[in-house]
Amino acid sequence: MRHPALVSTLALSVAFGLPAIGEEKKDQPKPPQRHRVEQIDYGGFFAGSFVCAPDAKYDNDTGLYTADSVAKGIVVMFDKEMTDGAIFDLDSQRIACAWTDGAPKLIGWWLDGTHGPTSRLTRPALFATKDVGWAGPDGLLTDPRADLIAPLPRPGSLPKEWSRTKGYYRHGRETVFSYTVAGAQVLEQLSLEKSGEAKAIARSFTIAAHDKPMTVVLADATGDAAEADGVVSAGDPRAAIVAAPAGAKIEVVEKRLVLRLPAGGAANVKVVVAGKDIAPAALSAIAKAAAQPADLTPKTKGGPSVWPEVLETKGTLGSDEQAYAVDAIGIPEKTPWNCWMRPSALDFFADGKSAALATLNGDIFVVSGIDEKLESVKWRRFAAGLHAPLGIKIVDGTVHVAVRDGIMRLYDLDKDGEADFFEMMNMDLLQSPSFHSFVCDLNTDPAGNFIFSVGGAIRSGGRGFQRLTPHMGTVMRLSKDGSKLDVVATGLRMPNGSAVRADGQITESDNEGVWVPASPIHWVKDGDFLGVKNTAHGREIRPPRPLTFLPQGTESSACSQQWVTSDRWGPFKDELLHMSYGKAGLFHVFHEEVDGVRQGGVVRFPIKLSSSALRGRFNAADGQFYVAGLGMGQTTAAKPGGFDRIRFTGKPVRLPFSYSIKNNGVLVRFTAKLDAAAADPANFGIKQWNYRWTENYGSGWYSVTDPDKKTDGDVVAVKSAKLTADGMGVFLEIDGLKPVNQFAVKCKVHTADGETIDSELMGTINVVPAAKGP
Repeated sequence: MRHPALVSTLALSVAFGLPAIGEEKKDQPKPPQRHRVEQIDYGGFFAGSFVCAPDAKYDNDTGLYTADSVAKGIVVMFDKEMTDGAIFDLDSQRIACAWTDGAPKLIGWWLDGTHGPTSRLTRPALFATKDVGWAGPDGLLTDPRADLIAPLPRPGSLPKEWSRTKGYYRHGRETVFSYTVAGAQVLEQLSLEKSGEAKAIARSFTIAAHDKPMTVVLADATGDAAEADGVVSAGDPRAAIVAAPAGAKIEVVEKRLVLRLPAGGAANVKVVVAGKDIAPAALSAIAKAAAQPADLTPKTKGGPSVWPEVLETKGTLGSDEQAYAVDAIGIPEKTPWNCWMRPSALDFFADGKSAALATLNGDIFVVSGIDEKLESVKWRRFAAGLHAPLGIKIVDGTVHVAVRDGIMRLYDLDKDGEADFFEMMNMDLLQSPSFHSFVCDLNTDPAGNFIFSVGGAIRSGGRGFQRLTPHMGTVMRLSKDGSKLDVVATGLRMPNGSAVRADGQITESDNEGVWVPASPIHWVKDGDFLGVKNTAHGREIRPPRPLTFLPQGTESSACSQQWVTSDRWGPFKDELLHMSYGKAGLFHVFHEEVDGVRQGGVVRFPIKLSSSALRGRFNAADGQFYVAGLGMGQTTAAKPGGFDRIRFTGKPVRLPFSYSIKNNGVLVRFTAKLDAAAADPANFGIKQWNYRWTENYGSGWYSVTDPDKKTDGDVVAVKSAKLTADGMGVFLEIDGLKPVNQFAVKCKVHTADGETIDSELMGTINVVPAAKGP
């Protein structure tokens, strides 16, 4: 076991290059300013969507670029700044493009906040490869994938019998890809080879025994084959063999520069590939000087540590004056790797003292020392460079992560505290480079299946959709072993959070926009269509009836839910919670079933978080609720990132708990006994309104009594108010209740011990029952 050193504030200052006391500052030309996401040390690889040209035009209507793009790309970095690199396509095992002497521009909502175009090269590619990376079982190079989102590139992985990515290994700062081709195991490593000023990309393979010839695509050809100095050129791209079995050759086939390999036993193979700027003689010199390929298997066992430092923070305990205190665990403000600490997901290990926490820019930290006092919380970087992680689930001690590429399982093979193998559990997810089709949240059902959601390909500006794959705008389920991926529900726009109850019941939020009149929380069943016509994907289209709608003033960017599994968190055991990015808060979700239809609403907890509430988990060790959140626009979050514990202090909880709809009124329940004077209609104010379910962005508020009239809410008259026998509820008698999209109950009452409850219950009535109350 390696023993990393703790990093002090002074050490961090040195790490960030701050001048020492008394050091003379000299005038030097300043390099162009790079965005902070381009200054992060990602450790050897960076996952993202990319456009393989610097000047490609972008069509916001379809999502099409005038150059080739890759949805699930892994940048292999030959230096910390990505000045030289290449992109491996997880779906097709091709090298989508490569470059030297100019780092790509990192663009996207999860990176620099950009809505629309994705990351791109800043220099013309040395070479590029469209479609497939290897020939299929029949020896042909024709892309077999369905053309589902034309004119965009065909989405998804190649058939399993053709090729399939298993994952990738990190060995220090080196990356080794693991995949199969026609059933044969292949390991591949990319590296940079030089001779003087000349640079080329080396591809090294360890290929298992194979009983048929194999063909690997090196680059798209722009001309006929020509050979000189052992180098085969095909217009712009050229390549040379460093080492390969007898009979191997480079040639041009179907307008592609390829390497042909004969059938045979296991082999180590290496080629170098370059662009037109490298003369054949220079590439020949590079090939001759390059090291011979070695078996890559030893690099799949773990390797040198990249992030040995352990950072330390001290938490701040909140006041115990109220029922719930917010303890700020505290995140590192600076790191040796210049990380942008915007927490995006978390889960706890079995000990309850440590957690895995993701950041939006691709880090996974293991956070330990989470105890009652939070005096010494330690942060160890476990992984980096992942593609927008927005969900974490720890199963049997192993970290599983939801990224845009799918669901990953991270292994620390040599137990040095850093992930070494990034397993793609399933490669069937159909993606595009759309800036908004995130894979969100990660939970498990009673059978161990993973539940997550996929956003729609929303146009920049939020109105309408680009080309949609069948997986966009859905709730999805992945089997525990990763072998089967299926769609649970469709009809979502930007579903950014879910929950799974112990019995398997799924809830899912969505966000206001096209076909979503206000942000809903859905009670999900298999086969459901949830409201967005564009993402129905063949399901029966009908108006949605969510558990509740939430207007913009209550919820402007909905995130996860979480079931209360703790009996040490006040009167909410087995209740549902909802988290908000937009309003940076936490809500109790009350609900009931009437005639087989679920309905309910929310009550906000009166707490203030460090940042927003994007994801949350209960810690079985202390029974308290922990939230991770970030703030990057369109939110009331106070800080860019936060990691908080919402702790029940044992003090009385004084909140509305729920309302239940009756034929003749509403029963409002509270968490505390009320003063007898609470039974007064003047203590309650009720408004209601409907929305219009259209392809417009959101909806106005419309009168229930005059459906064509816009309103700020129809006032609902309360005929009488009656205190329940237990003193913890008030029945409000109301005539003529009808189903309504939004039903808001404001209350200001006193408790039996003289305290004031001033709050609001915001919900939806889908069904008015026949039963009267009380």
